[in-house]
Formats: sequence, C-alpha cells, structure tokens
Amino acid sequence: MEKLTVVNEKPQNNKLFSESKNDNQGLSIIKYPHLTDLILYEVHDDYIEQFLDDAKMCLPNHVNLSIEYEPLRRVTHNFTRNATRSNCAKLNSLYLNGKRRARKLVKTSLINENQLAIEVERKLKNILKARRQTRKRKLKRQQHEEKQQKTTTASGIDRTGSDDDDDDEPLDLTIK
Repeated sequence: MEKLTVVNEKPQNNKLFSESKNDNQGLSIIKYPHLTDLILYEVHDDYIEQFLDDAKMCLPNHVNLSIEYEPLRRVTHNFTRNATRSNCAKLNSLYLNGKRRARKLVKTSLINENQLAIEVERKLKNILKARRQTRKRKLKRQQHEEKQQKTTTASGIDRTGSDDDDDDEPLDLTIK
C-alpha cells in the first residue's frame, strides 16, 4: 500500500484497556514498507498517535504526511515528544491545512534542540566560508586589475581602444 487515508473523528475503542497493559508491550509494531503518502485529515488524536508513535508504528523513510496543525501539535506535545520524533524524522514533506512545508523545516522542528543547534551552526559556517571565498576572489580580481593597470601605464599602451596620436583626425558625424 502506497497511499493511506484515514477519516475517523471518533476515539479508538479499547484504548484505555490497551494503555493499561504496559504501553503495548507484546503487541506487534505496524509496518507499511511501501507507504509514500499518509493522509490524516479529520481524524481523532488517537489515530495520529497510532501512526506517529514509534512504539506502535514504524513508518518508512520519505513519507509525505498530510495533517491538521493543531492535532499534530497536541500529539507531539508541541513537537517535543520523544516517542514521535523517530517517525517524524522520516517525513519527506508535511502538508498542513493544504500548505506544503519544506522537508528541512519539518525535520528541524521535530528533532531535538542539540541537533537543531548543530544544523544551524553548520549552515552558519557554510555561509561564512562562502563569504570569505567571495572576498578572496574579489581581492584577487582587484589585485589582477591593479597589476594590469601598472603594466599598461608602464608600457604606454592605452587599452581603452583609443590612440592619442589619432586625435588629429576629425570624426565623421554626418547622418546619412
């Protein structure tokens, strides 16, 4: 199954009974190895938890998730719940209320703060490195231009395309 749509706003039956049995120990983890699209609009939070909690479901990598923002925020405890991080990190893209969010944005909002800090630091280093390289290229270009000017001045050659000796020749400005 590649695409799964769940529509059910009623809570799951026997949820309290299953929760009392040591967080689903002894139950198999559900796997959908070929799933690419998971659509969870108009569903009770129980179903969102069922699909995002790694103790209940093992999502494959690169899944596109379509979901309402508020239920997602509730189930993930404002994107800080450890049990949902593993499956959320596997998302390829996230559609919230019909709006697509970039994969990197999704991953950075769903991973822990240390990983986010490392990612931000890496990106800043790359930006600073690119700026240094740009400055070096600009400086080399300026040095090359200055060297050319010195060479041109020393040899008496004007590289602008005009010769000083041709100033005696009048320009023909007649319109034909």
